[in-house]
Amino acid sequence: ELGLMAYGHREKGSCDDIELMVPPAAETADAISLAADTLQPKGKTPLSAAVKLAAEDLKYTEEKATVILITDGLETCDADPCALGTALKQSGIDLTVHVVGFGLTADEGKQVACLAENTGGEYFQASNATGLVEALTKTVAQVAEPAPPPEPAPAPAPAVSDKNLKVTATPAPGATFSREVTIRYDVYRATADGHEENAVETSYGDAGGPRFFNLPAGKYVVVASRDLAMAEAPVDVAEGQQATVEVVMNAGTIHERAMLSETVPAPDGVAFLTTDGANRDQTNYGSESTILVNAGAVTAKASLGNAEVTVPVTVVAGETADVDLVLNAGKLTLRGKRTADASDFDEGIAWNVTDAAGETQTTYGGEANLFLAAGDYKVKATLGEAAAELAVTIAAGAALEKDVVVATGKIVGHALFAEGGPTATEGVRFDVLPSEAGADGERKIIATGYGDGASFNLPPAKYVLRASADIALAESGLEAVAGKPLEVAVVLNAGLLAVSAPGADKIELVSPKKDIYGKQAILATGYSEDWQITVPAGDYTVKVTKKDGSEATAPAKLTAGERTEVSVP
Repeated sequence: ELGLMAYGHREKGSCDDIELMVPPAAETADAISLAADTLQPKGKTPLSAAVKLAAEDLKYTEEKATVILITDGLETCDADPCALGTALKQSGIDLTVHVVGFGLTADEGKQVACLAENTGGEYFQASNATGLVEALTKTVAQVAEPAPPPEPAPAPAPAVSDKNLKVTATPAPGATFSREVTIRYDVYRATADGHEENAVETSYGDAGGPRFFNLPAGKYVVVASRDLAMAEAPVDVAEGQQATVEVVMNAGTIHERAMLSETVPAPDGVAFLTTDGANRDQTNYGSESTILVNAGAVTAKASLGNAEVTVPVTVVAGETADVDLVLNAGKLTLRGKRTADASDFDEGIAWNVTDAAGETQTTYGGEANLFLAAGDYKVKATLGEAAAELAVTIAAGAALEKDVVVATGKIVGHALFAEGGPTATEGVRFDVLPSEAGADGERKIIATGYGDGASFNLPPAKYVLRASADIALAESGLEAVAGKPLEVAVVLNAGLLAVSAPGADKIELVSPKKDIYGKQAILATGYSEDWQITVPAGDYTVKVTKKDGSEATAPAKLTAGERTEVSVP
């Protein structure tokens, strides 16, 4: 007889999303296959709670039962799979849990393998669909094998319980928890002023259900905790007797729901910050949040984008407080293109959205979605050196969509040593300048890029692209047109000079002609025995100052597009 239980397939962020989809029965293969095909993973991974519920459905404390857990993730709901395996083995008649780790790493597998090993089951690693089928075949085959005939049972020995402490928890005297929650129990040795720093035992119980411990005789303190709720109770464990303690947590539940307006629910992605009277806080995410908190004054805060709201809540032990947090916010969708008729949005766009107080949110992409507090905003879309601006008004609970044209032409620069090449690929800089000088007679640099293929996004206009490599420099005019990419080749009319000067301390490239004052200009300087530099075509003198103070010179004639090697002994 096989059944199917699934978790994390209906709600995001919920540790209670566990469903028995196919009850255990004979000939359920087709039903299980159909149910599995409908699963869409979207929530958390409460694998410990799911295994425990499956075991309970199989009446594991009364009959032989086998649970096969298939998981592609680790426990995410504040539970200990290893401890669960031990507890199930101790309390079950003949329960075995097998675990199939689908796509888990070796280290991740070790964290869930203990759930199987602690019940006498096996852990199977499956890295793909074939491995998953093989693992399921093995586990199901083990379940299907008939048990060997039982051996005659020996005479029963006197029952001796090794569980001498039973712990339960309630939110308030006589109350039960309003939802299926996992309570953590930490058992400490008691001291004169409280309890020791480190717990001697830790376990987890569903809905405050009983947990059992085997402890040496002595005085202990049991601490029960969940979310922002915590309480403790002392207990004496006597030799040969079972002690029982109920921890009254004096706690209630807050169920928070985020709303964009009074009537429009908020989407997933809301941050819920709950702060108790002791200034302890916890943050949950989603469209709703449920949290256990000690009774008293609590602050509930929800935030989404730049919208936020804070509400005071009075928590009553054993009760649930339902709180709607109205963000008074709306959704803004921005889509950016280079031209109005472009078929796609441009992922390089930066969006700055500024409110009336001057606070700015920045996001990126061809399509951006923002949740904003109701009000007026200025939107600026930037793509390279091009920009577009618009004003928008956000209404609570409403969605506003805007298509924005950031008129832009993409320019790609290349520097050539000579007409037809080769291409300069090292030490190349490109500067974009306006085609005309300003009122001060200067042409200020608009944008700078480096390396062959440097690209620029420019608003439609005429420009000059300047390319430089070492002491070679040249310019080329261009016109940027919205939506049309343009490759621009700037011809440097230069060659590459390679100087080899053994023993050199300094190498200088000198103009061969003297100026009016009789001096030769030093055009560039290198400080090594081997020096390479891009130089405009022409005649030059290479001057070498050696480490011993001596000097030597050699002529160098550079031809555009060629490499010139000069050796100065």
